[in-house]
Amino acid sequence: MPLVSCILATKDRPHFLARAIDYYLRQTLPDTELVIVDDGSQSCEALVPRAPHITYLRLANETPLGTKLNLGIEASSGRVIQKLDDDDYYHPRFLEVMTSALSSSGRFDVIAGVERLLVLISATGDLVDAGGGWFAGGTYCFLRDTWKQHPFRDVPGGRVLPRGSSRSRHAAGVRPRVVHPGAPRPAHLDPYGARSGAAVHRRAGRGRH
Repeated sequence: MPLVSCILATKDRPHFLARAIDYYLRQTLPDTELVIVDDGSQSCEALVPRAPHITYLRLANETPLGTKLNLGIEASSGRVIQKLDDDDYYHPRFLEVMTSALSSSGRFDVIAGVERLLVLISATGDLVDAGGGWFAGGTYCFLRDTWKQHPFRDVPGGRVLPRGSSRSRHAAGVRPRVVHPGAPRPAHLDPYGARSGAAVHRRAGRGRH
């Protein structure tokens, strides 16, 4: 398995970032690196372990999410790219499952993603099924060559979950789906994910934007 570069964009959420780093460090897949891109008002560098496989990029100005992700990928060196969100839980086998789904497709122009996940409402402790039919942006797994042809774009958007909630993904039983971003016209990845399978194809290059 080639080196897997995990790209994590964050901003002014040190409590989430600390947990996200911990989830990364628990991953069972070897040969990975983590690139953190932070444009918050205060630096979170003190939370980042000093390790050769973890890179912290501090941006001086507020930066759109798509640009942050592209900067993170440019600073990485892996052949496989895995997008992570700072407020998500990732099972220790998450990277194993995603990279396996990507490689088993037998193609070089695909994006693997999870379309069914659980949402933990921290205020009540309830674990809610978020349903299917859409791909979570924090689960995108793809090859660097795919990104070169379809880099992330800057799109308007916001949080789809209420404040104080976080998503929870478990590798056991999860079957990532694979979509094909190839298209006759230029296309770009959507950093926020898509609300339906059809939207994934459009935003990945099939159809109009």
